[in-house]
Amino acid sequence: MGKNFRSYLLDLRNTSTPFKGVRKALIDTLLDGYETARYGTGVFGQSEYLRYQEALSELATVVKARVGSSQRQHQSAAKDLTQSPEVSPTTIQVTYLPSSQKSKRAKHFLELKSFKDNYNTLESTL
Repeated sequence: MGKNFRSYLLDLRNTSTPFKGVRKALIDTLLDGYETARYGTGVFGQSEYLRYQEALSELATVVKARVGSSQRQHQSAAKDLTQSPEVSPTTIQVTYLPSSQKSKRAKHFLELKSFKDNYNTLESTL
């Protein structure tokens, strides 16, 4: 997530478009339980722990459902992009160079590399 759990919950509660299916009361329950357990601001016994666990499980279910739905939408969009019936198969034409041109190509490459090395040396001395 890149941020702490409390900040994540506050962002969820304060956004104008919260997760579909996440009630603000659920987020408040999680925030209260987190702050009580973490900072000792109140009693956090077995019943509070169970209530917190239940709320956490509910949030996890909603988030997992949303992520799964989002992945299905992305897969569907990707499938739509890859299925274009009017695209013809691509052909690749390979041309082999005669041996005389191969040596010229290598020579040009070495000259270019030498020029680049000299340029970098010159630039580093400035």
